[in-house]
Parts: sequence; C-alpha cells; structure tokens
Amino acid sequence: MTLDLLKEIITQNYEIETIINIEKTSSGSGNTFYVDTKNRRYILKLNDRQDFVQLYEKIESVLTKRGYIQSKIVKTIGNESLTSESAVLYTFLQGESHKKLNAAQAKNAIQYIKHFNSDLLNVPFDPQEIKELNIWDKAKSLDFLINHFEYKDLPLEESYLLLLDKAIQILSDNMTLLSKMPKQLIHSDLGPDNFLFQDDNVYSIIDFTPEYENEIYSLCQFFYWNYFWISTENEQLITDSLKIYYQRNASENEKEIFNILMVKAALFRVAGALMAGNKNLENRFSILKRVIVNV
Repeated sequence: MTLDLLKEIITQNYEIETIINIEKTSSGSGNTFYVDTKNRRYILKLNDRQDFVQLYEKIESVLTKRGYIQSKIVKTIGNESLTSESAVLYTFLQGESHKKLNAAQAKNAIQYIKHFNSDLLNVPFDPQEIKELNIWDKAKSLDFLINHFEYKDLPLEESYLLLLDKAIQILSDNMTLLSKMPKQLIHSDLGPDNFLFQDDNVYSIIDFTPEYENEIYSLCQFFYWNYFWISTENEQLITDSLKIYYQRNASENEKEIFNILMVKAALFRVAGALMAGNKNLENRFSILKRVIVNV
C-alpha cells in the first residue's frame, strides 16, 4: 500500500490535524507506520485483527485505571476502532526501544512482566475471544503441536526431524501437567522492541499479542527473544531471572515448568514458521535444540 493511499485512508476516517509525514517504523512489522501532524504523532497499524483490537480495548481500559501507561486507540469518524481496510490508529507513546536489553533493563522488564501478568487477571476475559484465524493460531495449541502437526514429510534434514520428534515427545509426556496448570490472559510476544523505556525503567509494553496460557509462558517468550535468539542464555541466567520474577528462589518444580514451557515456546516458533513457508529456520532449530537439553 502506497503512502498516498495510507494518507487517504487516514484523512477519510479520522478527524486529526493535517498530516505532514508518514513513514514506516524502524522496528515491528512492515505494516506499522508513524503518522505525524504538526503537533502530534500517531502509530498506524494495517491488517490488525478485530479480535485482538477488541480485546486490547478492554485491556487498555483496565490497565490504565490501574496506573499503567497504555497507547489508546483513536476512534474513526464513525466511532469504530478499525477502518474498512483493517487499519487502526493509536496514540504515540514517548519512550526508547532497544534491539538488545542491558542487565538493568532486563531486570526491570522481568519485574514489570510479573506485575503486568498479575493485573491482567482483572481484565474480564473469555479464551474464546481469541480466534483461530491462521496457521500461527493453530501452532499455539498444545493439542495441535502434539497430535496434528504434520512435519514428517517436510523436506527437512534428519537432525531437524529428530529435534521435532523429541520436542513433541517432551510435551506429550508432560501433557497432563501442562493441561492442569492455571492459565490466564498474557502478552505472548515480549521481544526487546516491545518494551518502551525511560532511562532503564520500563515505561510501557506495546503491541499486545494476546494468548491464553500459564503466566510463565510470557516469561518464556521474553527469554526466547531476549536471550535464546542471541545465544546469551545459560542456566544461571534462567535461575536469576526466575528469582527476579518470583521475588524469591524458584522451586525445582517451578524451574521444571519453565523448562517445559520453554520447549513449547520454541516448538511454536518452529512449527508456525514451517507452516508459513519460512526458509531461514537455522536459529529457530538451534534454540529448540538448546531448550530440549534443559528438560
């Protein structure tokens, strides 16, 4: 979609000042843009899912009342949250994002995640509000990963097939445990660029990606992007981070749950990418291999 067409969509749907500039953001998906007027900046997202947007509106309302800084959805002229082109305009939040977090930022992010998860329990939520609309949604399901993920006939090298076998076996062996764990609404995409900082303190979490899972799964996703993706994870780092999250030493059972959920997180990232036709999977399989060792 051209920038001129984006400008036309915004102009036709929103009562905002005259647009002076539109440009893609330097991070995030390719469908996210800065929209600048004389006095304000906005964020425009294309192809936003209606179920995610409706759920985010509830989250934003509850968390704002509880003192969180959250971007707000700008309503259209017709008082809608999305345009007919599935575009959503958000207020812009000042803050710095980073491609890699330093130790102080990571510690503050983990502490923030803990409080964030606790306060998400106050959001009125039914898991059915999150729809299954694409292959990534399928890959989130434990039942799908164990029983319906068809990978054996894919053109993968033998070592990759064996890793998938092993990961699925681990989840299958622990399915009763995973099924009984308490689940809640979480943010499931906590990469470094989804945190906004002022100095080293978290100012806000953005790009809310909802999922219904155990709260520790959100920490696993944080680990995936912030440590495993750049190969800086180690056993002591996991121990220290769990201590920050729980504000005490984690029990052996809690460490075990983290490691099992980490397998699910890594397998999800492989399965979704495979079904989406992604070709560059070397790092994803490397992560899967490393998390399996911990179980």
